[in-house]
Amino acid sequence: RSLRLRAPGFARSRLFCRVVLASARLGLGELDSACALGAEAAAAAADMRSVRAHEYVREFERRLEPYRDAGPVRGYRERVAALG
Repeated sequence: RSLRLRAPGFARSRLFCRVVLASARLGLGELDSACALGAEAAAAAADMRSVRAHEYVREFERRLEPYRDAGPVRGYRERVAALG
């Protein structure tokens, strides 16, 4: 809901909402959903010159560390690596 309420012009706010939602899904054990949302956030951050946006994504990646061998997390890392 929060993502739908944010205007497209507020890209960093939308990115933050995605990371918060991804982290919540991760906490629920929903790795596929968490990684998909995290990858969307990482793609958005790649287009920004915001240190804070990149920090949001790095913090999410730290939360993924205990699941590093899981398929969705490996897929997430591959998608993010392809961003450059």
